[in-house]
Amino acid sequence: MTDKSISPKITKLLFGVVLLAFLALPVTGYLTYMHYAPEAAEFCTINDTLNCDKVNKSQWSYLDLGFMEFPVAIMGFVTYLIFFTVSLGLIAKWRFQRIHKVFRPGVVIMLLRWLSVVGMIFSLYLTYIEAFVLQAWCVFCIAQQILILGIMVLFFVIKYYTDDQKKDGVMCEFC
Repeated sequence: MTDKSISPKITKLLFGVVLLAFLALPVTGYLTYMHYAPEAAEFCTINDTLNCDKVNKSQWSYLDLGFMEFPVAIMGFVTYLIFFTVSLGLIAKWRFQRIHKVFRPGVVIMLLRWLSVVGMIFSLYLTYIEAFVLQAWCVFCIAQQILILGIMVLFFVIKYYTDDQKKDGVMCEFC
């Protein structure tokens, strides 16, 4: 295998990450809006079980920093913005080494993979809260949870391809 055989595969997978992150940005943006909106999200509040307001205005929908409440939806928005921007940068061959020499493309992908794992774990925690504490579900939260799962899976597929290249003794630009 040559370097050219893996680069298109990883680039396509990174386009998948860009697409999923792009879809997640308006979802988390709307969740942030709903967190602050005084009126109920009527089209998303169907009954006591499917109730976006109950979930998005609960005590678990924000981090209390002492001096301010920080909605977790904003954390999600920033995380997806990072996935979107940095993945586009990898596709466009931005030189992240200009920031620091350690930021080779493979390291950047590894950091994004770990960010997706942390995001997935946090989403699972919030899903637990929805299911067993609030006993209510938010459709937009579920959509976001599916998107972070997809992003995490894509980064693990990228890891599979790069590990396979390393095992074969072939180095690629993303390794």
